Amino acid sequence: DIEDRHLQYYVAFFVRQMKRFGAKGKKQDWENLAIYLYMIEDEIFSLRYRLSFSSLESSRALFLETMFFHIGKYLK
Repeated sequence: DIEDRHLQYYVAFFVRQMKRFGAKGKKQDWENLAIYLYMIEDEIFSLRYRLSFSSLESSRALFLETMFFHIGKYLK
């Protein structure tokens, strides 16, 4: 399934980037975080035709804040 392949690529890419930037913690934790972030982003994207532009942009901004918060824990 193409969606499964996309998720696998996303997780592998995320893990490589975490390693590249010297993140601390376990690889499994980074993979779990990647899956969590993927699910949030996927859900926001799935609502793109049902939300107003301002709601969509607000959701994306909150997603970025969430992403930076969680990634920041590993990059300290």
